[in-house]
Amino acid sequence: PPPPAAEAAPAAGGGLDPGLAAELDATRNRLLPMLNVESLQKRSPKDGVDIYYKPSEGLSVFRTGQVVMNATPKEVADTYWQTARYAEFAKRTTAASQILRELSPTARLALFTGKPKTFISVRDFVVALQRRDGDPPGGVTIVTTSRPKDHPETKDAVRADIWVVLRIVPNPGGAGSLVTYAADVQAKGSIPTRVVDSAADEIPTVLAGLKEVVERK
Repeated sequence: PPPPAAEAAPAAGGGLDPGLAAELDATRNRLLPMLNVESLQKRSPKDGVDIYYKPSEGLSVFRTGQVVMNATPKEVADTYWQTARYAEFAKRTTAASQILRELSPTARLALFTGKPKTFISVRDFVVALQRRDGDPPGGVTIVTTSRPKDHPETKDAVRADIWVVLRIVPNPGGAGSLVTYAADVQAKGSIPTRVVDSAADEIPTVLAGLKEVVERK
């Protein structure tokens, strides 16, 4: 099973701005319990990904997805770290993805533009991502924290927030890697809660697209 929530976080560091490093550490530690799927409530699988959730309120939703991939943790992380291809992985939710700038050898600022849904107009997300090889030992963790003010907004999208912890570890049940994606999304704007809750199940399906690309190699 994933490591317990109490595990110590390796400091983000790596030449990052201290404030951003602290944000990345805080995001990792806050979402770490969401990697323990046994503590969550299960929903119907989607695109072959097991989906879990924690009850939330308003426009803030928590979702976790988990799947086994036939590849090593490094191979999975190397593919996911091709941030400009995120829209290829997250075909259900993301229309475009681009790297805005590199922040350090293991961190970058990126812009993701979502796809409109019924009753939900286009959202975009400006985020800092950091790759942490060896967190936990033998695995890789990629932390995403929202940075909405780090890039100008446009009139074509509502700027929303997302925080993610992607953890990739050797599969304890056999070959390959166990990949777990935990996200906290705040959609912003005025949307019925039931609509947000329904659409949120698509967020972890990024793992389905990632699995397809990883196992195609």
